[in-house]
Amino acid sequence: MSKLLETLKSPWIWLTQVDPRPGLTAPKVLRLTVKSFLFALLVTVLISLLRALGVPYMETLWGQLIVMLIVYVPFVRFLTAEMTPPDRALRSGRFAGKSGTVSKAKRAKRVKYAGVKRGGPKFR
Repeated sequence: MSKLLETLKSPWIWLTQVDPRPGLTAPKVLRLTVKSFLFALLVTVLISLLRALGVPYMETLWGQLIVMLIVYVPFVRFLTAEMTPPDRALRSGRFAGKSGTVSKAKRAKRVKYAGVKRGGPKFR
């Protein structure tokens, strides 16, 4: 119950935090729905305001589409934060606390050059 109260106290933090669990979970879908609703509300209010001010192109589909795209470009990162893959270090299992040591066998396998018994050319 305390998590729900914390969410109600800080909705902006709830919207911007990224859930590290893979796949679509209920909180991710809810966050995406709220973000999409806020984006649609912002675009609708902006187009209505420009139309009320008498901008002639707001009467056409193309004018409204241009305004929507202008608003979408800065918001795309905010809207798709949940759906982007995690950083490379997080995917490979390496975290800040772990050292990135590579075993000798892996290092020797990497040194091998296209099936040749000796090592590859040395570039200096």
